[in-house]
Amino acid sequence: NLGQNELSYLPENVFQYTPNLYYLLLNGNNLETIGVRVFRDLQRLIQLSLYENAIFSMVEGALYGTTSLFYLQWNFDPSDISSGNSLICDCSALWLHRYIQEKGRRIETTVYCAGPPDLNGTDITALSEEHFGCGQYHNDVILCIELERSGSFWKFLEVSRFVNNIKFGKKCFTGYIHTD
Repeated sequence: NLGQNELSYLPENVFQYTPNLYYLLLNGNNLETIGVRVFRDLQRLIQLSLYENAIFSMVEGALYGTTSLFYLQWNFDPSDISSGNSLICDCSALWLHRYIQEKGRRIETTVYCAGPPDLNGTDITALSEEHFGCGQYHNDVILCIELERSGSFWKFLEVSRFVNNIKFGKKCFTGYIHTD
């Protein structure tokens, strides 16, 4: 039980030495994202509680190692999505929808969309793939270069890579660069 501990980050492979873990309670922390290798060694995990965090992103494949997962608690109260995780049910969440659908009746979930507005409060399992709006650009790779002005020149900070609309790297905000 790691709930209510103000955790804001889970390092990759953090659970690699606990392969026999059956229940993992991470609810009530300050988690915003879940990386791809955080849960991969938890093949015997039955219950994963993530509610009451601020998770807006879970990288594609983050749950693929959890072959025994039966209960995924994403939201505590579907009538109050704003108080917890804010899953945007767009193309970046399609993999999670597919993961749940593939498990079928073998998994119970409380995963509700916080957006787009027309899907707010909708159970992710009630959606069809068309609701996720992936379209023709689903497999594109986009690079986002982050710069910072340092005197009279721009300093390179970071490149973020987006594949299938899923971001790898730190937060990156796009926009226009105005120069004098």
